[in-house]
Amino acid sequence: MADQQQDIKKKGNYEQWTEEESKLLLELMVDAAARGWRDNSGILGKQVIEERILPILNKKLGIQKTYKNYQSRLKWFKNKWSSYSTLMRFSSGFGYDLTTKKFTACDEVWEEYFKAHPKDMELRYGTFEDYEDLEIAIGNGVAVGKNSIGSGSATDARTLGASEGIEVSIEDMDLLEKREKERQYTIWDAIKEIPNLEEDTRFKDVELLDTKGKKDVFLKMSPEERSSWIFHKIGQL
Repeated sequence: MADQQQDIKKKGNYEQWTEEESKLLLELMVDAAARGWRDNSGILGKQVIEERILPILNKKLGIQKTYKNYQSRLKWFKNKWSSYSTLMRFSSGFGYDLTTKKFTACDEVWEEYFKAHPKDMELRYGTFEDYEDLEIAIGNGVAVGKNSIGSGSATDARTLGASEGIEVSIEDMDLLEKREKERQYTIWDAIKEIPNLEEDTRFKDVELLDTKGKKDVFLKMSPEERSSWIFHKIGQL
């Protein structure tokens, strides 16, 4: 799982995926899912990969990845997601901290998990920044959009064509940069934006938002709702 440059077999030799290549590919897959480019079965089809994703990946990094290369990396992504999802399904006591990018649970829950999965010790101590993206790209964390590509689809906004390649590449790279900035906005940033909070109150707020579900809801609130929620919770302590 810590292997960021896993060898991929290709016609008798090996082609490596670097950490940078894997990260950008995953971001492109998430962006494609958010745009509704999955097919009716919930996957990114070969046409989307070859005409929308690989051209951007290859152009931005100066590489020549093919669809076969993509399939190998997709298998690797699926194996990682299987490990993550097995952990999260094992017990309701498991959570994921959006700030530290670590899985969380009490000692007793971890001990029970390791009895069944003794080889997964790194899940307790490592950081896993790709969890949220894998949840979307592999775990279907985002619903298929109404304009998704399916057999017989003829929606202009989602119609693929080689002539669109350059224009789409520029647009998608701009959106990726915007998305990366949004990903850097954390729970701590949201809390610091709320006026009239003492520092110790902010620290208590972080402790209260101790699960992925709570953090997701908090980030979806308006600034006024966040303030009301915090003062309500602090008043209960």
